[in-house]
Amino acid sequence: ARITSNRIDYEALTSLGAPMPSALQDLLTWVRTPRLLDTLCAVGLAQGTVPRVCRALGGDLPMLYATGVLTVSENPHRAVPLLPVFKVPKQDGLSSRLIVDCRALNDLLPRPGDMGLPRVDQVVDLILRHRWAAEADAVSYFYQFGLEGGADKAFRVAYGQQRGQFVVATINVLPMGFSYAPVIAQHVSNFLVAIAVDAHRAQGGRATAVVWVDNFIVVGDCRREVVALCSVLADIFAQVRLELKAPFSTPSQ
Repeated sequence: ARITSNRIDYEALTSLGAPMPSALQDLLTWVRTPRLLDTLCAVGLAQGTVPRVCRALGGDLPMLYATGVLTVSENPHRAVPLLPVFKVPKQDGLSSRLIVDCRALNDLLPRPGDMGLPRVDQVVDLILRHRWAAEADAVSYFYQFGLEGGADKAFRVAYGQQRGQFVVATINVLPMGFSYAPVIAQHVSNFLVAIAVDAHRAQGGRATAVVWVDNFIVVGDCRREVVALCSVLADIFAQVRLELKAPFSTPSQ
């Protein structure tokens, strides 16, 4: 699976001209401030950390370093937990998801609020109620959420080298396995879709859109309006540097 080196521009995200929901503002503090790192240190999770060398990275290492997902930790002995990593096969059977085992951390944090994810039956019903639909997926979406402002020092993994040596690497993006990761991704997606639909409606359009984390679906009863809303979304994605696997599909019935 392709891994992108693209990162969402948080400054552009907060400057889109629409008020950002307070829940989203709070969620972004997990990726933009020392809040996460401070939580780890305050609860003493990092005390007496013993390296847990993972073997799941394997052949993915060159790509993970080339795309900036991983960097070698500047201080591999500092007291920040070394988290296990494992892979989960995707449904296509050809690729896998890299999961960081954050359970020890997740158990110490407040539970995330409502994810804002629509129910499957709601998505299906929305599609069936309209004549035309188009869709697009974000590429390696979680990896487009860079960590900064202290959050970029919170997630570390160790992997083995020859002769019993190990390397400690820092994870620079939002890791799958962190309980807040899907909530942050969905709330950002909902925010972008809401802005696009409002702009489209302001121009007299009647198409609408829904998003399932990284899968953006545009529907409407007029093909031209579906194309127009796809264009508005694409423009907004370009502003915040959200990368799609491919442009929106041609609207189909």
